[in-house]
Amino acid sequence: MLGAVLIAVVAGWAGWSLGRKSVGVVQSVRVGRPDVSEGIKGPWGRLEYDPIVIEPPSDHLDPLSPRTPEWFFGGHSRLQVENLLKTSGFSAFAVGEISRNGQWQVTPQGTSVNPPPDVVLDMASSTRQTIYGVLGQSIENPVQFRPFAFEASELESLFLASGLNQQTVDGFKRLLYPYGSKVAFSDTWMFQRWLPQDKALARFVGMLLRSPTFLVRLKVGAQDDVGGLVRYWDRRGSAEDLRPLLLALARQPAGDAINIAYLLPPFARQRLYRFPRLSDASADKMDCFWTALNFFNSTPDDRFHDPDFVLKTLATDYRPVQDLQFGDLVVLLNGKAIPLHAAVHLADDLVFTKNGITPSAPWLLTKRQGMVELYDSIYKEPLRPVYLRHK
Repeated sequence: MLGAVLIAVVAGWAGWSLGRKSVGVVQSVRVGRPDVSEGIKGPWGRLEYDPIVIEPPSDHLDPLSPRTPEWFFGGHSRLQVENLLKTSGFSAFAVGEISRNGQWQVTPQGTSVNPPPDVVLDMASSTRQTIYGVLGQSIENPVQFRPFAFEASELESLFLASGLNQQTVDGFKRLLYPYGSKVAFSDTWMFQRWLPQDKALARFVGMLLRSPTFLVRLKVGAQDDVGGLVRYWDRRGSAEDLRPLLLALARQPAGDAINIAYLLPPFARQRLYRFPRLSDASADKMDCFWTALNFFNSTPDDRFHDPDFVLKTLATDYRPVQDLQFGDLVVLLNGKAIPLHAAVHLADDLVFTKNGITPSAPWLLTKRQGMVELYDSIYKEPLRPVYLRHK
């Protein structure tokens, strides 16, 4: 099933950053500030990339975390889960507590349990590593499948910048576990416990959920073909009205630049760098496919919330292409040719997208290659990008 809710939730967590300036790779030369780069010149003109990070408003953070721990063991019977608990470092008392007081549900797909919170808090780091390693094999456990992972130095800087009190910091560290060469955190249900005692927690969670993106400017000078720029950016009438402004920029002695948000159609221009409004009844349904397929629509078509309608539209209204143009779709397929993510190609290596279905995921600009690498890591397999153009 395309765009399944749990898959999209994982993608929503995936874009977080700790001070990282960008996602992806671009062939570039450095201009002015050391972190500002210029892309490859093409029919789209000359683009200048200024990396930034954005974080969700505080009122977007509460829905992110459950109130209690929730574990799903895919392909496990209850007996297999209980045997795993016994061999993972839990004490006999802890195993008994989970067996007697946990809320269990067994389905053909696997076994779910809500373990007692105090048992989860008391897990040793090695036990947490083992159990969460198993949970991380199932996308139904989004924060174990894609945990918050840190370098030790990043984590200390984050604590300092967020202003958390020492009690919260100590509690957070208690829940960390080894994750490759880093340490990881997956117990987001604890956010609800910490928030009443530490008002800095909202700031901390917001920093965890930062999304790296770019401010992108189109540079225009006397040497540039303004007519060619308008032809490139004017798919379905989104840029023709800007011809006088582009000509004015070209006449400047040293040229000038314009934010490419002005070159996008209204749907994208009105949403770029923003988050879904929580007052919108469909705020938790606005995923990457809804975003990509509505790119040129003046009024969003909410039929694109329906995965079956998305698949039908991609199959009947689009054709594959090799050469990308402004407004084409970049769709990532898994090994079974199931679409898992979609974005809109703008220019150079730049795409417009939304990483996930949650309201805490903003609409943003990112690099195509970086997006592919990100979703490869999320789904733990190499995804195949295909390029589609509206017929």
